[in-house]
Amino acid sequence: MLRDNQSYQNIFRVSGTVVKSVTGSVFDMSVDEKTRELGEYLVSRTSTFLSALTQLGGVVEDMEIVEKMLRRYPWHGTPITKTKHLELHWFLFQNLCYSFKEKLKLCYNAQKDAARFLDVEQPTWLKPELRVVEIELGKAIADRGNTVHSWNVRTEDIDLFSMIELFQEFRSMGEKLDLPEGFADIRGHYFDAKWRLREKSRRMEREARKLFLRIIEFHPPRPHLLLEKFNSVVAGVNAGTITIIPKGA
Repeated sequence: MLRDNQSYQNIFRVSGTVVKSVTGSVFDMSVDEKTRELGEYLVSRTSTFLSALTQLGGVVEDMEIVEKMLRRYPWHGTPITKTKHLELHWFLFQNLCYSFKEKLKLCYNAQKDAARFLDVEQPTWLKPELRVVEIELGKAIADRGNTVHSWNVRTEDIDLFSMIELFQEFRSMGEKLDLPEGFADIRGHYFDAKWRLREKSRRMEREARKLFLRIIEFHPPRPHLLLEKFNSVVAGVNAGTITIIPKGA
């Protein structure tokens, strides 16, 4: 999981001040009103970025969870077929691909906003990373869009196994059907379909993970350094070394 990554852990090690702002002001009562007002706005921008970053990381972790869920069919004795198990998990994964792309843009904009107010280097990574998303996740995102807004789009693996499972169901009801050659091995076809979907989802999850790690380990401004700058600003305001002098004072 991402939370085991050292760089991800470093972000949370320096995020205590931002987290504290959820329950109350991080500024001392001695801070003048104008400085506090601007400071609280900076807190809100930095808090938004931290939230956007953790939500983006959460999508990556959810991708890993869904990939693991595809490995096991736990619905024996219920009306939930193996086809539906695969189909709905795959659609859930496609939605996570779409969510990753959208949250990537939100994360970038939030980081850019926070960086501007903290007067640090602006991020410039969005366009090249969106190209990576298009290459690695674009097909799943497009299929998800078609399924939502037009005709359902299923993988060939799910379509084939759905047909096999339907033939088997009719035969179990007493229908005399001549199964095409190879259709009798329903267990083998299920494992083939499941394995291919797992490989597809695993590959896309790996690419999303690598992209997220580039954001926190490589692309400036690195999140933990941005948060450290935020902490130093808050400390400076509380110490009185950073202040806004109202006009006419």
